[in-house]
Amino acid sequence: MEPVHFIYFVYGSGTDLKPLDTGTAFYARAWVSLHDCRDFRWDQVTQSWEPTSYLHRLSSRGDPDLDNVHPRDVPDWIPTPSID
Repeated sequence: MEPVHFIYFVYGSGTDLKPLDTGTAFYARAWVSLHDCRDFRWDQVTQSWEPTSYLHRLSSRGDPDLDNVHPRDVPDWIPTPSID
């Protein structure tokens, strides 16, 4: 089994956005294998990752308001999404 690789994104207008800034959405993509990825959105109300299909739409059309987030910029208290 291949290791899971996580990529994080922030979506919102503006520059130098952080994952939990007001008016942003925080996403994660889990690459389970070369051809299998699962997308999640951080829900600030429940403080948990929720599955989403919206990240695929944003990334496939190259939305200019979608930016990568380096893993070191993800707050320590946010867990990695569960892919079970």
